[in-house]
Amino acid sequence: MADEQNSPPLGVSPNEIPTPTPPAPQQPEAEENILSRKPNQKEIIFGVLVILAVIGGIYAFAKFAAPTFLEKLTFGFKYTPTPEATPTPEPDPYASWQTYSSQHGFEIRYPENWRLEAFIEQQGDVQTAQTTGSNYFQIYSYPSDNEYNPGEPVPNNELKMEAWVKENEIMSVDEFRTSAETYGILGSEEIFINGERAIKILRNSDFGPILSVYYVSGSKSIEIFSYPYDSAYSNEFDRIVQTFQFTGQMTCGGLDNETCPAGFECILIDPLPGAQGTCVKGEGSELEGWQTYRNEEFGFEVKLPERWKNYEVRIINEPQFGLDEYEVVYFMFSLPYTNGGVGDVFNVGIWKNQKGWEAGLKDIPVNKPKLITTNDLYVYIYGNGHEDIGYIGFEDYNSGTSDNGPFRDVWDKIIPSFTLTN
Repeated sequence: MADEQNSPPLGVSPNEIPTPTPPAPQQPEAEENILSRKPNQKEIIFGVLVILAVIGGIYAFAKFAAPTFLEKLTFGFKYTPTPEATPTPEPDPYASWQTYSSQHGFEIRYPENWRLEAFIEQQGDVQTAQTTGSNYFQIYSYPSDNEYNPGEPVPNNELKMEAWVKENEIMSVDEFRTSAETYGILGSEEIFINGERAIKILRNSDFGPILSVYYVSGSKSIEIFSYPYDSAYSNEFDRIVQTFQFTGQMTCGGLDNETCPAGFECILIDPLPGAQGTCVKGEGSELEGWQTYRNEEFGFEVKLPERWKNYEVRIINEPQFGLDEYEVVYFMFSLPYTNGGVGDVFNVGIWKNQKGWEAGLKDIPVNKPKLITTNDLYVYIYGNGHEDIGYIGFEDYNSGTSDNGPFRDVWDKIIPSFTLTN
């Protein structure tokens, strides 16, 4: 039977048995482009859940497993993070120093074993102190009972500081430097006090080199002198100067351009953008109706009270001390008395020579003239040995007191209205 099953069909040679044809291979369906297919909503949700699970696992490990794992690595010692170091506050370099707080709105600090003499405190306000020449204070590195002469010149191993405070009669820092150039500047340095510009100048004088710092804030200024200029305490001088500040002043201007309240105006001494100023009481309305005296030759003008309708001006041009090079021109403003004659109520002196002005200050022992302002040609001053001009006896209705008499107009309104016109 087996032979029969394997035998070829009848009539067919064994060599002619046909070979079966294999089936044609099936063509695979086109593969789907996975990269171009958009995931469906289920796949997105699944992916988000996987990401959240990974984040949760990291958080759990960091919170619970990490300390234990770190303990094993450190042989059982508990891991404790190192706390951040708290910065130690710097000690106050002036902690042991004394503080001089003036009734006139300023303060300054100085070493504990130094002494202070404040002549300015003898007057009730700065402007009155200016009229009496007492608008200053002094700080000494040595006691009053020292064994050497405490006067000028101060020895190089000591220091005497003398500071002059002014109100209204002020110059800007740049104007002050210009005025110092007439003496001959030996050296200068721009510094800052309370964030405001100031200047430190070493200049010539009839008495030798003088070192001072000039600072302006609002309507007040201070010039602080060092005697001698090359004191061994020069570092202490600089440190003391840096502690000075005017107090009780409303500020304005600055980067935020702050304004003053009603009735006050912002005085900006420094023209730099963003400079800070001080609010001072406006006086423009108080000068309404006032007269203006103007002189073209010497380039100035000044306001005069309305009540001085009958004022006269005498111009006196004469040399001082018998020397032509010390020429000065006086503008004497006078009012008539009811019983005849005239009395001087105000004056403006114009020195044509800087040396003459210096000599005038030196020669007049009391009631020295007061500087109003300067320019490249002249020195403008008020008074010359006559401190009572504009005070007692020159106006019939004068109250006789400097507190509320017409004399106050000179300092409060007339001199502050003085301006240069060219």
